[in-house]
Amino acid sequence: MTPTTQLLSESFEPTTTSEPVTMPPSSAGLSPATRPSGVVHYLVLAPEDDPVPEGYTTIDDIVADFERDPALREELLDARRWVADTVLAGQPVTLRTLRLRRGFSQAQLAEAIGTQQPHIARIERGQADLRLDTCRRIAHVLGVDLNTLDQALQAESSR
Repeated sequence: MTPTTQLLSESFEPTTTSEPVTMPPSSAGLSPATRPSGVVHYLVLAPEDDPVPEGYTTIDDIVADFERDPALREELLDARRWVADTVLAGQPVTLRTLRLRRGFSQAQLAEAIGTQQPHIARIERGQADLRLDTCRRIAHVLGVDLNTLDQALQAESSR
């Protein structure tokens, strides 16, 4: 075996750095096509959220304050139902419509079925494949049957 030949098991090991490959002196005459090359992995970090400026409040904080006050909580429920019945009227019934008719936020529905709010958002965008167990939990919490939920999910994914 020449110094530039690697064992098969060595050639399949992942490269963990972006440092250049050190070539033995005998490989100086090799063309780029025959020289071994390293694999570069890049870590892409999501940008950090901009901090809330001093004196400002986030919408999440405002909604949380409303949820703590019983009178304001009822106003939120009514507002969500109004959106479902007025703003979304005339459109196909989707999971979003069913959720709003019950007065749930995405976070509240997620908590009720034992998942996270981003998962509910993906479901509502038609970007999640659901297990039957998850469908059963959603249908139970929203007070609909599985056929109604299935039609809503199909309407969501066709948008």
